[in-house]
Amino acid sequence: LEPAYSRKAADLVAKRTGAKVVVCPISVGGRKDAEDYLTMIDLIVNSVSKAM
Repeated sequence: LEPAYSRKAADLVAKRTGAKVVVCPISVGGRKDAEDYLTMIDLIVNSVSKAM
């Protein structure tokens, strides 16, 4: 899920399916710790892998 969007629908789907909602930056600077492209990709990969 992109941080700019509401979690409402994603949380509903997660609740009904047992999935987890993962909020990921979509661009460099989308989160304070996403300072460059490689760091952003690393954050996304780590967030998704933790949710699995």
